[in-house]
Amino acid sequence: MDILKSSTTPLSQVEITKGLMKLRALTATRNEQAGMVEIQLDTYAEELGACAADCTAYALKQAGKEKWWPTWSELLAHLNEVDQVRKILTREMEKQLSIVNTDREPGMHSFGELMKAEG
Repeated sequence: MDILKSSTTPLSQVEITKGLMKLRALTATRNEQAGMVEIQLDTYAEELGACAADCTAYALKQAGKEKWWPTWSELLAHLNEVDQVRKILTREMEKQLSIVNTDREPGMHSFGELMKAEG
């Protein structure tokens, strides 16, 4: 469970910006003013900073397969694809752990608890 929760750590802003710049280079864009491009990149980077690293990487990779630079809603759709899987996994893992913890006989310990006790 700790591994699953730690996987929600976001990419750094530098990594996100690099990913967005790569995506920008891979996709076609419509005529835009230079100032608007910078605002869009900053905004996307800020929003992606709240997302898990693997979700961001997946969304950028999927968007890079398209011809056009993605709108935020298109990028969000890719983020949601992988985020839904994470939520399902988390729910199932929590459910299974609660079953294991309630089924344990008094005096029985998990392997992890025994390892901690052994030092």
